[in-house]
Amino acid sequence: MKKSLPLALAAIVAVLIVWSIRPLKSRKWDIEFDPDLQSGKDHYLDSLVYSPVGRSRPNIVVILADDLGLTDISLYGSPHVDTPNIDSIGEEGIIYNQAYATSTICSPSRAGLLTGRYQNRYGFDTQPMTRYAGSKLEYLAFKYLVDTKPMYIVENDSIPYLDQIERQGMPPTEILLSEALSAAGYRCDIVGKWHLGYGDLQHPNNRGFDSFYGFLEAFSYFIDPELPYVESWQFDEFSEKHIWRQERDGFSAIQRNGEIIEEDVHLTDAFAREASVIIRDAAAGDEPFFLYVPFSAPHTPFQALTEYTSRFSHVEDPRKRIYYAMIAQLDDAVGRILDSLEAAGVTDDTLVIFASDNGGATYTMATGNDPLRGGKMSHFEGGISIPLMMRWPGVIEGGRTDDRPVILLDLFSTILASAEVPLPTDRPMDGINLMDSAVMEETPIRPLYWRSEYNHIIHYGDWKLMMNGKDGRVWLYNLKVDREENRNLALDEPEIVEQLKSMFLDWNDGMADPAWPRVMDYLYDEDGEGYWFAI
Repeated sequence: MKKSLPLALAAIVAVLIVWSIRPLKSRKWDIEFDPDLQSGKDHYLDSLVYSPVGRSRPNIVVILADDLGLTDISLYGSPHVDTPNIDSIGEEGIIYNQAYATSTICSPSRAGLLTGRYQNRYGFDTQPMTRYAGSKLEYLAFKYLVDTKPMYIVENDSIPYLDQIERQGMPPTEILLSEALSAAGYRCDIVGKWHLGYGDLQHPNNRGFDSFYGFLEAFSYFIDPELPYVESWQFDEFSEKHIWRQERDGFSAIQRNGEIIEEDVHLTDAFAREASVIIRDAAAGDEPFFLYVPFSAPHTPFQALTEYTSRFSHVEDPRKRIYYAMIAQLDDAVGRILDSLEAAGVTDDTLVIFASDNGGATYTMATGNDPLRGGKMSHFEGGISIPLMMRWPGVIEGGRTDDRPVILLDLFSTILASAEVPLPTDRPMDGINLMDSAVMEETPIRPLYWRSEYNHIIHYGDWKLMMNGKDGRVWLYNLKVDREENRNLALDEPEIVEQLKSMFLDWNDGMADPAWPRVMDYLYDEDGEGYWFAI
């Protein structure tokens, strides 16, 4: 008995060691691309034969802010920052007061915008990843030795092989705005943050864009923080520490058409500079142009030039002072782009769209999305409500507002219709043409959906249902009278809950399973009560 006990313990220890170091890589996460969708895409792009017709079709400029909350700009009521240039787009065109992103985080939201389809149709629920915990030992070490709050590492039983990690992101079978417009005779350029995958399959230069200046990652240094005219703030939080360690290495490097380059200018200004050069050159050409400018401001890292932070010297909190400065600098950058259109003589020939990719990041403590609840990474209204405005002189009547729910998916259909490009017919398209008054009148009420793995949300009419598969909780809000989401009516309105749940399940049947496993969950804490969101 005494001899067998040490042997048994040794056996147990051996089993635990093997279990803890066993690689988790699995072919379960191999990503396969639908050959029928690829065939349909090829046929569609081949059909878009362009006959030169001068400037009869508009130029298109899409300006996307990063983590800019609905109430972070003066047009939507910000008491902190005056944004006259951004505001002018809406004041001279149309302002949407109930616009939504398709996701609470950057990457899936951008996927929905550029394809006009719920990104869940192709399994794009969460951010593309670059690495995973490769074993249970690595997971346990990360969980217990590294403070990642308010995010928590997910225990995955299996992870993709490296060759499959490189396939994460925008599938080649999806039709991007740039690919459709390029095939239809447009010059297409991108300046800014990509964040739709890191492999050759997803690279902007391989997805319809004639030029790319920017970075591939979710973040990058705006500027060298050691410069005397720069004010920075680093949060004592896991993801922020990662950003500051990354600097401009790897996928955070600034590149021009695949070649890594040095950039000494603050990125917000550099992006405005590059966009202005493209506008000048493209306006001198014979073909219409599509310019996509996904800024990285005001996403972290918080870095602003002192010439901007000095405008907010009365703000004692350095986080807020730099955040407001970054928004002011973004507004000036947008002004430079608008001025470039005017200088090139193409203002009246250009559809300009401004939006954000998701709500403001409340975890930075620099913004609150007030009076809306929650922020980035949550599906409360503060996480998915965004500024959205469009300007096209002579076509869009200035000074208009629209209070109907719209979503970033709608930009795909709106832009292609403006460019006289037909929509694909081989796949479901989820947006509508916002400038087609007949369509807008025929669809005054339509369901909008969100899915981030176990987070299931539907907005239909006055109602919004949120279902959490992680803890089984359900919330029902009447947004007509309670957009601040103060009163959960799930127990009071069981029939509405069941109706909306059934609608969501029917919609979800047409979606794909997540194409890759997530790494983190986000715990949104409000007055001591936690809410889980998959990111």
